[in-house]
Amino acid sequence: MKNILLLIAAATLMAGCGHDNHRRDRDRDHNGIPDRYERNRDSDGDGVPDRYDRRPYDPRKN
Repeated sequence: MKNILLLIAAATLMAGCGHDNHRRDRDRDHNGIPDRYERNRDSDGDGVPDRYDRRPYDPRKN
């Protein structure tokens, strides 16, 4: 009886680990950086975040 309960407990713990891993990776972008950091990124250094910049990778600063 103890062995069955231990097996059930181990299976429950293992099932929870897979769900946690999926949840952690869900908010990541394709390059592995969380979206909250990508949103405010300024690639060309002109002071305008990439999400508002018309040319985010233009090295010329205004």
